[in-house]
Amino acid sequence: MLCCLKSLPAPLQICMGMCLHQDVTEEGKKAKLQSSKIEQDLCEHARTEMNVVKILMLGAAESGKSTLIKQIKIIHSHGFSKQELISFQASVLDNLLTSMKFVLRGMGMLRINLASKKNKVHARSILSCSQCLGDDQELLPFVAHALCALWADQGVRAAAARGYEFELNDSALYFFENMSRVIAPNYVPTEPDVLRVRLRTCGIIETQFQVNETIFRCCSLRTQTPPGDLTSSKPGHDLDMKY
Repeated sequence: MLCCLKSLPAPLQICMGMCLHQDVTEEGKKAKLQSSKIEQDLCEHARTEMNVVKILMLGAAESGKSTLIKQIKIIHSHGFSKQELISFQASVLDNLLTSMKFVLRGMGMLRINLASKKNKVHARSILSCSQCLGDDQELLPFVAHALCALWADQGVRAAAARGYEFELNDSALYFFENMSRVIAPNYVPTEPDVLRVRLRTCGIIETQFQVNETIFRCCSLRTQTPPGDLTSSKPGHDLDMKY
């Protein structure tokens, strides 16, 4: 470009030189402004992070990490929105189904029989059921009927009361006692329901809350717990054996 400028008359050389200088100056100003803005954003972020306390929740599976974070969210972070509560519906119903399977398996171990032989059909349907929701994400009618019939059986209740002997989830009795509400149409989980539900999904859950000028950011790594020996037993276990 300089060779081309030298071939031009002197007045044009001066004019072109001024234009190039002006272009370089404008580009430089834009670059400096952008750089200044980035530095300002970084400084602002650094100042904000100075008031953030990061907490990583560590512990064995089902040690209460996720429950603690949910409690913190309820107490310090305005709780759960209705949409968030609805998102727990499938997990609550899955917990109910899984807990009933545990109880039915535990009955064999504890040598407890079903009080009504009619409930043997319901027991087999629950044990062979892999999911409790249909394609429309509504509770399957036969699952709802079977759960109600089994929970009304005194043998099932006796086994559930001794759930500590076969590692029944500590929230199982709560959901059994609230079964009529949980299996009702248009069920929306409550915050106590959300606190007690056990989630199978993997990933990191995080909640943030503020106390005075300090922001607390809690993180917990959620891992999938493999099912126990009771749920991995064969569905054909005979529940009306006489001991």
